[in-house]
Amino acid sequence: ADISVDGKFVGNTPSTARFVPGDHKVSIEKAGFKSWERTITLGPGATVTISPTLEQLPNPVTAQ
Repeated sequence: ADISVDGKFVGNTPSTARFVPGDHKVSIEKAGFKSWERTITLGPGATVTISPTLEQLPNPVTAQ
């Protein structure tokens, strides 16, 4: 899945990254799955582990 922080692509899962303290919008996207978004607040020296479960989108019904 693709990871974006504050609207910028930062890598693919699994991944480790460093960011400045403050609020950051994290989004995780994968084709065929519902996007996952959260805003996290990082303090100085903080470590955060994010382990979301992505919800699969329903398959479109094909007309016969």
